[in-house]
Amino acid sequence: MKRKETDILNRFYKDCGMELFKLRTEHKLNLIKLSHKTLIPAAKLDLIERGECREPWTLCKLVAFYGKLIHIKLTE
Repeated sequence: MKRKETDILNRFYKDCGMELFKLRTEHKLNLIKLSHKTLIPAAKLDLIERGECREPWTLCKLVAFYGKLIHIKLTE
């Protein structure tokens, strides 16, 4: 991938992680409770919220747990 594409992808994961962190705090869940409910290890949840986990299926599973959709808008 080109440098610009990599930067865009990194920004996407960081933004998703921040939104997932906000959702977790709105629902008053800590990482351990969320881990038990979603069956995703707490360490992986932490990486997702930091934007460092690059596993799309894990990200989709967590987004589905909250009942949210991901809208991607492409701009030039």
